[in-house]
Formats: sequence, C-alpha cells, structure tokens
Amino acid sequence: MKELYKDLAKHAVSYAKKQGAEGCVCKIAKGKSDEFIGEQNHVSSINSNEYIGFGITVHYEQKRGTASTNLVNKKSIEDAVDQAISIAKFSIADPFLTLTSLDAGKPASSLDFLYHNDWDQVSRNLYPKILEEGLKELSSHSYVAIDRMSLTVSENDEFYMNSNGVMQSEAQTHASWSVLGMAKQDDYVSGMDWNSGFSYGPKDLEKKFHSTMNGFSTKIKGLLERGKSKSYKGCLLITPRCIDDLFLEIPLGHMSGRAVMDDRSKFADDDHGQYFHPSVTLTDHPHIAELAGSTSYDSEGIPTKERTLIKDGKIQGFLYDNYSATKLKQKPSGMSGGPFGLQLHKGDQSLKALIESQPQLLVIDRFSGNSDFTTGSFSGVAKSSSYYENGKFQGIVDETMVAGNAFELAKNVVGIENKLNINDDTAMYPHVLVDGVSVTAS
Repeated sequence: MKELYKDLAKHAVSYAKKQGAEGCVCKIAKGKSDEFIGEQNHVSSINSNEYIGFGITVHYEQKRGTASTNLVNKKSIEDAVDQAISIAKFSIADPFLTLTSLDAGKPASSLDFLYHNDWDQVSRNLYPKILEEGLKELSSHSYVAIDRMSLTVSENDEFYMNSNGVMQSEAQTHASWSVLGMAKQDDYVSGMDWNSGFSYGPKDLEKKFHSTMNGFSTKIKGLLERGKSKSYKGCLLITPRCIDDLFLEIPLGHMSGRAVMDDRSKFADDDHGQYFHPSVTLTDHPHIAELAGSTSYDSEGIPTKERTLIKDGKIQGFLYDNYSATKLKQKPSGMSGGPFGLQLHKGDQSLKALIESQPQLLVIDRFSGNSDFTTGSFSGVAKSSSYYENGKFQGIVDETMVAGNAFELAKNVVGIENKLNINDDTAMYPHVLVDGVSVTAS
C-alpha cells in the first residue's frame, strides 16, 4: 500500500476525533483485475478493472455510522467522515460499540505466499490462450455443453487502521478460474454443474487450469450414467462438496457469538458440550497456501491463527467478534469474517469401505433446498448424487429428496473417510457417513 493511502487513513482517523467521534476505523482497498470470459467455443469478452475504495466507520456518542469514497484526497476523506457522523447522529445509541484494542490488534505476521512479483513476467496474451485451449479441450467431448468459462487474474492491496492505533496491511495476487456446464446425450440434458480452481502464484498455472478442466470433463461424463434411487431411511454419505450445507453450516452458526448474544444458540448453555460425535474434530487454518481464504488478520484487524473449533466432538468455545465479546464480557476470537480455512479431520476408513458398509446408500454431492436455523431441520433435492446398493453403483439419480436434522447428523456419524479433499478452494474435508436421513425417490 502506498504511503499516500496510509497518510490519508491517518488523516481520516485524526479528523474524525477532532469532529468529536470517540472511535474511527478506516479501511482502504486498492486493486486491479483482468477477467477473461469464454462462452460456447470462443473467448467472448475481456474485462479490465482498477479500483480504490476508502471505507469509514465512526462511533459518535455511542452511535455507529459508515460512509465511503473512491476519491483519493483529504477533502473527500473529510466529507466521508462528516457523512458517517451525520448517519451516526440518526442511529440508536449502543453502549457495547467497541473497536479492536492495540493489545488484541498487534501487528500480524505477513504470509509470504499471498503475493508473487513474478506475475509481472507473465504475458497478458497467455490468459486468453489458456482459456481458448480449455474451451477447445472440453468442446472436443460431445457430451459436454459449456455454458461459461472464466479466468481472472487480480492484485489487491488492503490497509486497516483504527483510532486505537491498530494498523494492519496485506497484499495478495490471485488467479482463479471456473467452468459451468452440463451433460448432454441425445435428447437428455443434465442439470448444471461446475468446477473451479485458483493459485496465488503463476507457477504451473496452465497445468492447474487444465487439471480443473479434466476433472470437470470426468464429472460431466459421469452425469450420463443415470439410475434410480429407492426410498429408505438410514445412512447418507456426504461428499466434501456438501459438508457445509448439511453438516457444518447450521452448527457453526450456533457457535457464533452473535447467536449466543441473541439467545439463538442451541449451545448457549454449555460451550464445551458433546454436541458432535467423538470422531469429529474441526480446525480453522487461516495460513494455508492451498486455500483461497488465507489471511493474516480478520476483518476487525485482529491477527489470525490456527484455532480448533471442535475437538473429539466437543465445542471448544464460541466465536466472538468485538461486539458480541464486549456485550458478553468475553475476548474476541479473531475470526470476524471467517472461518478462513476449515479442515475437518480425516477418519480411518476408505471411501470404498464406507460405500460398501451400507445395503442402500445415497452419496449426496449437491443439495438444493431449505433448512431451519433454529431447529436444524432440512429438506430438499439431492443433485449430481449417486445411489449404491450393497456397494454397487446404480447410477446418478434425479429428483431424489432428502430430509433430516443437522444437529442429529452431527451426533450420528457412522464413519469418516481417511483422506482430505479440497472443497471449492476454501476448505479441506473428507467424506462423512451419517445416519438418520430420509431418502425419497421420485
């Protein structure tokens, strides 16, 4: 981040205090990106973007106001502060408003893998070439219908400062790509599916990109092996892609400090209760080069660190941001804006053994439906999912309904795969076999 922007952030904080604000946060984001989009069999558009944004939050008479500007000068910063204060004056006073303290917001250690200078050595002409090769590669398969393919290369620089003296900064380079499409054969067309990948540095970019496309081709081809499920109540094998939707999302929501604060947490009476099966251990890793969410500090300027959220099925504490921590007289967890890189620890059974362990088994890869945060109940359609009988593959099933309860599944774990898989570049999960699910075939 250029010294100019740091000086402007300092000016924003100083000006806010002169105007009577008891607290101020200035966040600056500056970056540029090139996006290459392919549709059908050719590169259809190239979009370039550069941006800079100043976000101002003030605490004025125990009231909160926010404003922003993308003009880089002191006058526009002062105008943004004045606007934030004006908004705060019309807000409701809240005695629990707080900012990260200097003690909690000590300078974070930089993550060297996030930023690579050698992107400058890559010719910009390489990116559409890679995209065209991917389009050509997938189009050579008659069973693949491509809806959209994209490749984005970006460089971002961020700076955080508050009136308590906390200052953090982080620079990141990043390439990400994705493909969306469906399977087709004769008059049959499957539902949409996708695959994605990313890299902080340019090393092996082409190799990684084509690996993603090969994986997508294999996945799409598998969708043509159609079968039919049978209705049953029993076990469900959750793929890494579906772990968040059916296994973790609701329980993690109940572990948040805000849920505890609002008396909405099912775990509020005991933060070390045995709410999961003893085989479940979950850790957040914010400093892993293989995951796209890695960061050295959270959205409130607190340095991140590896944190065990669940150990042997027991919750290891709630996840407090500054506000909920202040209100509940706790310490902030340094996970505001996270989790950043979840890892569900692997078990001791192979995927093959898990599949063969059940007479009837739906392996759910995607879930489309509804869930109730309060009760944990869910119901919806299993998509891109496989059905097995006595360990033998019966095909990909359509319009198969699943229903259950996330809190019950958390306790009813039958087995966990002995291998970790990267899920959507953001988490590392094994397959998880759970009991107590209703499967209804169409």
